[in-house]
Amino acid sequence: MSELPPDLPRLRTVVTYLRSELVRAERALNIAEEREALAARRRPAPEPPAWLIERGIGAGRPPGARPRRLLGCP
Repeated sequence: MSELPPDLPRLRTVVTYLRSELVRAERALNIAEEREALAARRRPAPEPPAWLIERGIGAGRPPGARPRRLLGCP
């Protein structure tokens, strides 16, 4: 059973109300998204990884992946 009114004038009133609530919800969503984007821009960039994978580019290298230490000992 529907909880909506059966007559046209009251249905139009409900639709008008729901549209205004949707506008309010969309504004709140936009504000939250802008706040989150601002916070993301303020966060420092992540540190680069300590290890890289070489994929055998160049002559004489095996095709398999080899880890390579970036910091410290080779």
